[in-house]
Amino acid sequence: MSYSKHKLILQAYRVSDLLAFILAGLVAAWVAGISNHHSGFWEILSIRFSLVNLLGYLVLALLWLIVFDRIKLYAAMKPKQTLLEEVVVIGWATGIATAVYGMVSVFFDISLFTPVFLLTFWVFSTALTWLFRRGLRLLLKKVHLGDNNECRIMVIGTNEAARNYVELIKSNRDMGFKFVGYISNDQPDEVPTDEYLGPKSEFKRIFDDTVVDEVVITLPIHHFSKEVEELIDYASAHGILVRLPMSQLFGSMFGNHVWRLRTEMVSRMGESSSSDLVLGSGHDMGWEYLAKRAFDFCSASILLILTSPLMIGAALAIKFSSKGDVMFVQDRYGYNGRVFKLYKFRTMIQNADELQEALRKQNEREGAAFKIKDDPRITSVGKFLRKSSIDELPQLLNVIKGEMSLVGPRPLPLADYERFQEVSHMRRLSVLPGITCTWQASGRDNVTFDEWMELDMAYIDNWSLVSDFAILLKTVPAVLFGRGAS
Repeated sequence: MSYSKHKLILQAYRVSDLLAFILAGLVAAWVAGISNHHSGFWEILSIRFSLVNLLGYLVLALLWLIVFDRIKLYAAMKPKQTLLEEVVVIGWATGIATAVYGMVSVFFDISLFTPVFLLTFWVFSTALTWLFRRGLRLLLKKVHLGDNNECRIMVIGTNEAARNYVELIKSNRDMGFKFVGYISNDQPDEVPTDEYLGPKSEFKRIFDDTVVDEVVITLPIHHFSKEVEELIDYASAHGILVRLPMSQLFGSMFGNHVWRLRTEMVSRMGESSSSDLVLGSGHDMGWEYLAKRAFDFCSASILLILTSPLMIGAALAIKFSSKGDVMFVQDRYGYNGRVFKLYKFRTMIQNADELQEALRKQNEREGAAFKIKDDPRITSVGKFLRKSSIDELPQLLNVIKGEMSLVGPRPLPLADYERFQEVSHMRRLSVLPGITCTWQASGRDNVTFDEWMELDMAYIDNWSLVSDFAILLKTVPAVLFGRGAS
């Protein structure tokens, strides 16, 4: 089964999902018509067939496919799923899409999208999507072009990465993937005898005696030898697709970091277009990040207006309780080391920074950061502002300016970075700093410095809009009850 044909099968799944979308919409319209005694099924449909509505439905169908794609329902290979797990994933995808439709109906006043319609649509779209996908799999077993819709895959290597890849192949038999066997100079105990084809030196004989569609090379790049190069040439000469999992290919070069790998087409002066391999360990600046920025801007603007009376009160309390400026402004590192001015309400005495080195021996925080539980520089008003996190509110201006996000690793003073002992911790600069983060939502002072850095790295590696919302929700009780604040 060629790569192009595999893409065609994924397109067939998209068509199947769209059919489920359409049929579920019709059923939901019928149920909504029954529940509404003033409108019958055909009346509901007849008043909505216009060019504008048709374009609207096309947009909704596109959103349907986008959500399914983001939930990885069109991934080439997926971990093995039970029947229940498959239904849950589909239900999650259809639930998100249905929730989006509900929000759209509020903004555009779509009368068809009643609660009855949306609930019925979600239930039937989940059931029909699963049913149509199962039916498509049965159909693909019967309809093929001489290959039984089968992709026979041989794996070079017997290391842990190779065995994990084989498990992935075996988990996707319904997509036509079939494992042929291993080629390697060694046969560990974990590799069954009937799956071991022989050493790399015998690859020509093995290729000639075996039907193979794809070869997966799971060796790190420094293990490539003349034998492997000849193997790739031999496979290419026979029209066999060669696959190189990039995480394994370059994994040994970059340690245990979660690298995002992709290729980009680049057109160079006087040359034809070529591909660059791009490695990144920060956030992908895709549509989700644009959505994050839009949410940050809108939310920060609203919060700035709502909290303005509180901020005015805090400013007056600072002004009349101690000498010095109301605002504390300090240089901090932003995205990829860009320096910006961070705004906070002043909670310490004037010129507190100049006293920090004298107090460093009293530092209670492990690692590069500086923290004293009963810091003598903090004013009486400052203690309350810190405990309630009101001192952080001016950073909403940083969010509006695009220098910070609502959620992200907390920006540290520039001097703290000079004391970082692990260079990998600098990766926290690969994303926008935030007003709150996993560390802050987890109890703040109750977390050690190393745990704090680990939480930041985990946030970067596993970031999603959902995780941002979860952190924001956890931050609310942490702030209200002053957990760990000082």
